[in-house]
Amino acid sequence: MIKSCIRPNNRTHSDELLITIPQAVFLGELSFKEAVYLICRCIPLGQVSTYGTLAKYTGLPNRARQVGSALRTLDESRSDPSDPTSVPWWRVVRSNGDIALPLDQISAQLQIKLLNEEGVIVTDGRVSMRDYAWSSPSS
Repeated sequence: MIKSCIRPNNRTHSDELLITIPQAVFLGELSFKEAVYLICRCIPLGQVSTYGTLAKYTGLPNRARQVGSALRTLDESRSDPSDPTSVPWWRVVRSNGDIALPLDQISAQLQIKLLNEEGVIVTDGRVSMRDYAWSSPSS
C-alpha cells in the first residue's frame, strides 16, 4: 500500500511495484477514497483545489461527486487541522470557487475559518480560483 503523500502522475512504490495513483486505483492497490485522501494531502497550504481536479488525478475524471462523498465520510481522526498528517478537506471547493456546503452550516463556517487561517480569502462563500487554485501536481 502507498504510505506517504505523493505527487499524482509521479512514480512511487506500492510494495515492490512502481505505479502511479491512477494505476494503483485501477489495480485495486488503493481504494478510490484513499487516492482522494492522498491527493488532497498534496494541496499546498494557502491554496484550494476542486472536486473535479481531485477526481482527475485519481484517474477517474468524471467522479467529482464521489470525491465529495469520500471527503464527507472522512473519519474525524483524519481531519484534525492541527495534525499535519490529516486530510485537509477544507481546501476543496466547487469548480467556481464556492464552498459546497450551505453557508449557515457549522461545517461551512469551519471551512471558511480554516481557509482564512491559511491566508485564503473567502468572500460571500467563494474563493477566487484565479488567486488560490492548485490545479497541477507540479505547482
